[in-house]
Amino acid sequence: MENIEIDFSNCKSVSDIHELLSDHLEFPEWYGKNLDALHDLLTERQGFKARLIGCENVPRDLLPYMEKVVNVFDSDFCLLTKRNKI
Repeated sequence: MENIEIDFSNCKSVSDIHELLSDHLEFPEWYGKNLDALHDLLTERQGFKARLIGCENVPRDLLPYMEKVVNVFDSDFCLLTKRNKI
């Protein structure tokens, strides 16, 4: 099983978050860059665990969205995530 660490510390926008996810998880070019598309592609991709770090370091106005991203991983997938208080 592949372990993937994704560090969101440098993300400044929703677009940055989805670009980072797309790069690390090798999503196709047609990835919709939204939470529904993230859920769909995570459902299709198996055989990995993701460790999400730096979530609490995104700008304050981005924290609610970052929490939703983390919830997509936590609620639907048995992935290793590091959850500091967001």
